[in-house]
Amino acid sequence: MQAADHVAKAARIERSMDKLDPIADYETVIENCMLAGTHYLNAALHLRGVTRSTRDLLHSDKPKLRTQPPADLAPMLAAMKFIEDLRPPYVRGTQTYDPRLSAECLARYRQVRDFARREMSAAGRAPVAAGQR
Repeated sequence: MQAADHVAKAARIERSMDKLDPIADYETVIENCMLAGTHYLNAALHLRGVTRSTRDLLHSDKPKLRTQPPADLAPMLAAMKFIEDLRPPYVRGTQTYDPRLSAECLARYRQVRDFARREMSAAGRAPVAAGQR
C-alpha cells in the first residue's frame, strides 16, 4: 500500500472514531487508535524509505525492520507501542479500565498522526483531512 493510501485509510478510521465516546467505547477507541495509527506509521516509514510499500508493519515491532529506523522515528514507535500495550489488558482482557487512559491513548495516536502528516507535507503531498480528535 502506498503512503497516501495508508493516510486515506487512517483518516476514514478516525472519522468513525470521532463518533465514539472515548470512555464508554474505550475498547473500540483503543482498537481504532491502533489501526489508524499503524496506517500512519506505515505511511511515515514508506516516505522515509525505511520500508517499501509492499512491506507493512502490523505492530510497532512486527515484523522486525530490516534496517534501524532514524532516531527521530523513535517517539512515534514508542507512541504506537503504548497503544498496542493497552490491548491485552483492556480489549482482550478483563482488567478494570482507568478512564484516564482514553486521553493518553488519543494523545499518543495524535502524536503518530501528526508526525505522519508532517512527513506527507515534507514529501510534497497534502495530508488527508481527518476528524477533530
